[in-house]
Amino acid sequence: MCVIVNLTTLRGSRDQTVVLQSSDHPFIRHQTIVLYSDARLINTESLEAEVRAGTAIMERPCPAHTLKLIQAGVFASPFTARKIQNFCSTKKQSR
Repeated sequence: MCVIVNLTTLRGSRDQTVVLQSSDHPFIRHQTIVLYSDARLINTESLEAEVRAGTAIMERPCPAHTLKLIQAGVFASPFTARKIQNFCSTKKQSR
């Protein structure tokens, strides 16, 4: 299992816990927020199947600093579902 999050253009979003800039990843072209309210747990095999089917697109890996920022936002955002926080907390402790 893994957590996936939606990145969306900053347009007055209520959740601005993490605002990414174009310097954070080549995919990002303008101010972008992590939409923690839409974070989902997904089976890694299902995600890989979606990539193979073309319904999900794999981009370049996130730089370590960007990934850490997004991960920290899981716990900082008041919009992250408790089950997502619990899953990430369990994974964090097992490292």
